[in-house]
Amino acid sequence: MAEQPSAEIGNPILSIQNRLQKLRNEREMAQFDIDNLDLEKNVIRQTIPKILQTLNDKRDSINASYKEMKVYDTAIQNIEEQYGHILFTKDFFDEAEQVVSFGPYKVNNG
Repeated sequence: MAEQPSAEIGNPILSIQNRLQKLRNEREMAQFDIDNLDLEKNVIRQTIPKILQTLNDKRDSINASYKEMKVYDTAIQNIEEQYGHILFTKDFFDEAEQVVSFGPYKVNNG
């Protein structure tokens, strides 16, 4: 193996040919990497719009849910303001507890 470098030194054409072959190999590797990156770029370009559409749909769904929650909150607040004096009495909770405990049939504890 020690003879080859001395042969290259003595033969400049062989040295240039070896250098050219090394550069060609490196260029092929670089081209292969570029081709792979182009493929990956194209896949990403096709995927991004789908992801953005999904995100927009999710955002719209969340916004619709917030609006719906606001309607429910307003309805609950109105009911509590108008009927809170009835809803939040001890008698109401005792009666509701009996209905839950014994099913839909009221049981007279008296």
